[in-house]
Amino acid sequence: MFETPTPGMFLVRYEVPSDMEPGRQGPLIDAIRAGSRIRPVVIVFVIGEQVRSVDFAVPGFWIKVLADPTVNVGAMVMVTGSLAVEIAAKSFGAATKFRQHPLEIRVFDEERAATSWAKQFMFAPATLLADRPDVLTRHR
Repeated sequence: MFETPTPGMFLVRYEVPSDMEPGRQGPLIDAIRAGSRIRPVVIVFVIGEQVRSVDFAVPGFWIKVLADPTVNVGAMVMVTGSLAVEIAAKSFGAATKFRQHPLEIRVFDEERAATSWAKQFMFAPATLLADRPDVLTRHR
């Protein structure tokens, strides 16, 4: 379900809607917690074509995860062709800002572009990323 292609980056594949269920995320959350002890991690979600929407439980679950002080996520990147999933991602990004969990949210059409951006984010100085107006952008 997930791999770590580069230290600090989690590549998560959701092929079908049930892959996103909160009850199935335990091993991923444990790995994120362990991997984010030193610095924030980036999560790249590759969302399969069969996933055309996001259940309401999913964003609420991730909001709770991000509120955990032992979890340090700097960015979440979604790879999807679904407009509904893209809208859910952007809404989630707005919710994290409202709840004072600053987080970069990006949406891409292509996995390669998403992982490339994630690697750049991981190694970019934090001052370059602060207060960016384009944190909720779509990349094609």
